Amino acid sequence: MTAIEYEGNLSIRAKYEEGYNQVKDYCAGLVNSGHDPELVIGILSDTVRWYAYEIDLEQLPEGHFTRDNIFLKEVEYIDCSIVSEKTAKDLVRFLCTFLGRIGARPVTAYSIAKDLGFGSPFCQGHINSLKASVAEAFEDN
Repeated sequence: MTAIEYEGNLSIRAKYEEGYNQVKDYCAGLVNSGHDPELVIGILSDTVRWYAYEIDLEQLPEGHFTRDNIFLKEVEYIDCSIVSEKTAKDLVRFLCTFLGRIGARPVTAYSIAKDLGFGSPFCQGHINSLKASVAEAFEDN
């Protein structure tokens, strides 16, 4: 899940702080509504400067998440105030990575297991019938 906040001119410290706190609010809300904190990305932008954050998993609080107890780590920043081919490519890559489907979720054994493995919400609906099938197979052999 991606939480996005746009503020005008993030080079103004007060605007940046306001936007950053709103990103924290949105990220906390996503986790409070059941989304895996490991998968939540926060984006702050004024359309020139782009910040991407992830939740600091080492500082996860117990219970309810708020802007005061959720900590974000900056994972990427790009500044598009200088127009160039490199800046354009950087922006497209950033948007694809953090806002598009391509690259937003790396396809790794860990992420697949998290989504579909025995401990995943998907598997929880099927685990009892799977256990029964395995037990039956052992009984038959």
